[in-house]
Amino acid sequence: MSEFDLHTILRLPTSIFYAQGVKANVLFFDKFEPLARGYRTSKLWVYDLRTNVNLSLVGNPLSMEHLKDFEQSFCATDFGVEFEALAHLP
Repeated sequence: MSEFDLHTILRLPTSIFYAQGVKANVLFFDKFEPLARGYRTSKLWVYDLRTNVNLSLVGNPLSMEHLKDFEQSFCATDFGVEFEALAHLP
């Protein structure tokens, strides 16, 4: 972990996958030159998408609309990452 700064964890609801009870998280990190000692991660932001979200694979699948609050909060931080990778979601 001396090469990576893990700065964000997005916790996903368990109901978005076909198999029941699958726990998933999305990790956001940046890569740097390795440190001689220690870890790069100094602050970690955890966004829990499971709170007050009722999703299902068929009836209410995960969409970009569900990620709006996360995207706005995330882009307001120092990370400044674009969300092109998530554009394939309905």
